[in-house]
Amino acid sequence: MHVWSESFTFALNNKSKGIMKIMTDTGLNSFKFWSGAKDNKNRFSMDEIDTIEAILEDCYPDGIDETTLNDLFWFDTDTLCEWLDLDPEEWIERPDDYWENSWKN
Repeated sequence: MHVWSESFTFALNNKSKGIMKIMTDTGLNSFKFWSGAKDNKNRFSMDEIDTIEAILEDCYPDGIDETTLNDLFWFDTDTLCEWLDLDPEEWIERPDDYWENSWKN
């Protein structure tokens, strides 16, 4: 999936401004989440992360900003659970190493 990692505003010949965005192709399994999103991501199995990634690719065909992606996992887990038909109250009870254990089995 495409993740917009940085945006820069710059002046050309001190006259006009432009915006440059740096995009990287990365999967959710290798994206570096931070703060609460990091723990929340780890409560999903690898298969669930793959499903979320497919849905995000449909929702954001031109890519997603890294902050938007992180905020989705940090503050909008109800939506992620809805996409996966999971009960958010049961999901929150999962250990924060659920993802890690899902690929060991």
